[in-house]
Amino acid sequence: MSGSKRVSVVSRNLPGFKLVVGRVLPDQLQHLVSLNVGNFSHPQLQGGFDENQIVERHVELGIVPGNDPAEATYTGVDLGKYLADGKRGVFWLHLSGYDPTAAQRDASRADRACAQAKQELAKPAGATSAAPASTASTSGTGLYACQHDDENLGAMYGAPTDDRLIVVTDLGMLVKKADDGSQDVFVQSIHGGQPVAGATVAVVAVNGTTLLSRTTGADRMVAFPSFQGFDHDKRPVMYLVTKGQDMSFLPIGAGDRQLDYSRFDVGGATNAVNPGTLSGYLFSDRGLYRPGETFHVGVIVRAANWSRDVAGIPLEVDVVDPRGNVVRKIPLAMDRSGFGELAYTLAETAATGTWTVNLYITRNGKADTRIGDATVAVKEFLPDRIKVRAGLSSEVADGWVKPAQLKGEVDATNLFGTPATDRRVSASITLEPAFPEFKGWPGWHFYDMHRAKQGYQQDLQDQRTDAKGHAEFPLDLGKYADATYKLYFLAKVFEPDGGRSVAAAAQSMVSSDDWLVGYRSGDDLD
Repeated sequence: MSGSKRVSVVSRNLPGFKLVVGRVLPDQLQHLVSLNVGNFSHPQLQGGFDENQIVERHVELGIVPGNDPAEATYTGVDLGKYLADGKRGVFWLHLSGYDPTAAQRDASRADRACAQAKQELAKPAGATSAAPASTASTSGTGLYACQHDDENLGAMYGAPTDDRLIVVTDLGMLVKKADDGSQDVFVQSIHGGQPVAGATVAVVAVNGTTLLSRTTGADRMVAFPSFQGFDHDKRPVMYLVTKGQDMSFLPIGAGDRQLDYSRFDVGGATNAVNPGTLSGYLFSDRGLYRPGETFHVGVIVRAANWSRDVAGIPLEVDVVDPRGNVVRKIPLAMDRSGFGELAYTLAETAATGTWTVNLYITRNGKADTRIGDATVAVKEFLPDRIKVRAGLSSEVADGWVKPAQLKGEVDATNLFGTPATDRRVSASITLEPAFPEFKGWPGWHFYDMHRAKQGYQQDLQDQRTDAKGHAEFPLDLGKYADATYKLYFLAKVFEPDGGRSVAAAAQSMVSSDDWLVGYRSGDDLD
């Protein structure tokens, strides 16, 4: 194993710390895995099973310098000294507060009590004690006064505690499970990031026996069959990987060891377990049709195992209208390529809406299992009957307009040229911060100290077109901050007999400035 084997202890406003280092014995790892009801960052053993039954215990005491109580202190503890002589590095750590001054005081008190107890026991029978009543009472416990627990000296029972399971290793594992239950185990060096050859990977049962064992070869991975049939005393609980004196493990089926897919795009269809399971993909040529037209649907059918032949499998396609009625059933057979096609001609009176095409496997001549579907939209196309132009009361080809008294103007005409009178017109404006730039001044940079800090969006009060098909919208830009904006004006003119509308837009730079200063570099500064 390479790299540092030190762990950091962070403390604040504590005189010291006590770190109990429990090195989990390699032949007891299955108990840590199978009896753990917590997660593997903070294990919790169940059933009265105690960690002292599976660890080799050591105690580290540390004194924290008396610095500012509000300042965090970092102390390093080296775990490497517990890895000598071929020992493996799975540690269960418990951290608690420790007061060295109180420990020294408690030790002195315990030593005096022990000495007093020994003096009392050494006196001849019938002799009286000259010690005070309180001392005599304390020493009445006899030699039990000498049996104190040194580990509890200086313990700070109200201080915060923490615990952690740490694996000191250079072997990382990734397990991928296939649909048939087989599993591929990949072993990688944590330090170098490269695959590891020559590592032994074992599947360990709940009773500690090795069920399966493989060694990584040139491909740096091993494959295990499905664990089906291993139960009771042979229930698999963990993968154990070893190489030389290094060791690591990975619990089997632990929820907190599963890969979190929330950061990855894993959408899609789930693979079928049975290699013969069929799935179908249907797609239309256009997706949008009018009544009386013919739509074409392509069909792709595959087995879960793509090497399976799907030719001759009896299939049926049902065409369903927007009301849910099956209007046609079409028998279909795939060729060896698994591709097919069907066509359906809509009636001139066909219902508008979403039509569905379902693909089924037939059994005994009837549709049985649906394996795919597609939808198409059927709509009546109505051309626009209004022509709309939107603009501003003041317009410049390349520059900006002043916001004072600025209006949005809309002109609407029917397609045959007459004004579209008495039509409802809705409008909105959007103001966005922008740096001035002009097509007639390429390469020039203009700075405006009044550049806006934020944008605005507002819906204007509806208007109606006059006898000339014209409508105006006062923009009232004076209520916004005096700055430079990019103005977008959007207008919609509605038909008189429905909610259909035709939209038009205009845009311009808006600023109250009379002039802007720009600069251009004569040389390439990149």
